Order: sequence, then structure tokens, then C-alpha cells
Amino acid sequence: MAVASVGIMGPYAHDGPYAHDKVRHGEAHAWMVVGYALHRLGRHSEAITCHQRSLLLYQELGDLRHQADTLIELGEAQQAAGDPQAAARHWYCTGTGPGGSA
Repeated sequence: MAVASVGIMGPYAHDGPYAHDKVRHGEAHAWMVVGYALHRLGRHSEAITCHQRSLLLYQELGDLRHQADTLIELGEAQQAAGDPQAAARHWYCTGTGPGGSA
């Protein structure tokens, strides 16, 4: 029985809506994951920078789903950094509140 390997690029490695630009999607995803990790480590300023880079790439790619995910994570990091107004602006864009709840 053959086992399919997702590989380092995850779902972007195969045909699909992002197959045309796998590397840039991988880069955007990597920035979001690093931002998530930094936020959880309490390094909120660095996390915000990573999420902003991720968001810019997802915007350039037109990936609305991942833009929304990144906006939620960006808002979480901004809230933790003591900027609830910036967090609220990003959550408002996604129609959610803290933690991505509607």
C-alpha cells in the first residue's frame, strides 16, 4: 500500500488553487507559523512583524481564506502587545473577535 507524502510544502505541493505559486504560499505560511510561535513565546512585536509579512504575501496572492486566518493571528499578537485598537481593526476585517470567534 502506497502512502502519500504531503512534504514540506503541505497542501501547496500538489495541484490545487495555489499550485501556480507554491513557493510564495509556502513563504506566507512559514511567516504565519513563525509569528504564531513567537506570539506564544511572548515575543509579540516580532510576531506582529511576521504576521504582517504573511498578510502582505497572502494579499498579493489573493488568498482570502489565509488572509483572514492571518488577520486573526495578527490581532491576537497586537492584543497581547497592548494595542487593542489595532487588534480590533484586524478582527473587524474578518467579522470575528478575540480568538477568531464570531
